[in-house]
Amino acid sequence: MNSVPSPGDEEPRKRLAESPGRWGSTYLALVRLFTLLPRLIGFGELPDLTPAQQRQWLGRDDRAQVRHFIGELQPACEARIAIQSSSSTVADAFELVFKLRRTMRLEQFPCPWAYDKPDAVGRGAILEFLARDGCKTDMMELGNRLYKHKDVPVRSSRGVDGLRDGAATFIAIIRDELDRRFFSAVNHTKNWLANDAVLTSALGTPGGAALMRKTASRVGKDVPTSRVTAAVMATAVHLMDERASVTSR
Repeated sequence: MNSVPSPGDEEPRKRLAESPGRWGSTYLALVRLFTLLPRLIGFGELPDLTPAQQRQWLGRDDRAQVRHFIGELQPACEARIAIQSSSSTVADAFELVFKLRRTMRLEQFPCPWAYDKPDAVGRGAILEFLARDGCKTDMMELGNRLYKHKDVPVRSSRGVDGLRDGAATFIAIIRDELDRRFFSAVNHTKNWLANDAVLTSALGTPGGAALMRKTASRVGKDVPTSRVTAAVMATAVHLMDERASVTSR
């Protein structure tokens, strides 16, 4: 693959293997495959391919599927990376999870537009392109390569721009998985809006109370601030030093 000529994108790369059951590794593997599409196209045009090599060529519909899946997996991957920060509070994680949940219900997703070759390769070239463009063009960075992007509908529709049935089904699976892990209607320990331990930690951080109100209203649940405040006060009673000369806040 590295020997296939690709003008404007000479940096050598290889495909990445996917680890089963992990959205992040799936996303990274597809991103690397997408950045290799110019070489894959050039590979399919080589005159001396063997029958086995010809069967490995990706068709246009296959490339469109890769493009759509990248757009769907990107929000989940970015939220997963952000939530791994050692300095993040529970309120930060709460906000990220809720934003991801809402993102998974958007009617459109950003996906790469072109795959003939990237508009810029490498950090320096990307920053130079963005400064020169002045934010006039919608761009997406994939594997340190810059591509134009477009918004594609989530629901399957006739025409090449709509998500295929398999991709739309995949969106529904991620939505259900997110609800099951963080907003379970059956198990309160897996529902962040019903878990006093999670909400108490969120309440103790700046903006935590406002965050709970917004989340509850958007999810259609009762605002839990009063319940959580009572739990915090009950805990504070046991921790209060009665010998202190000044009352702690």
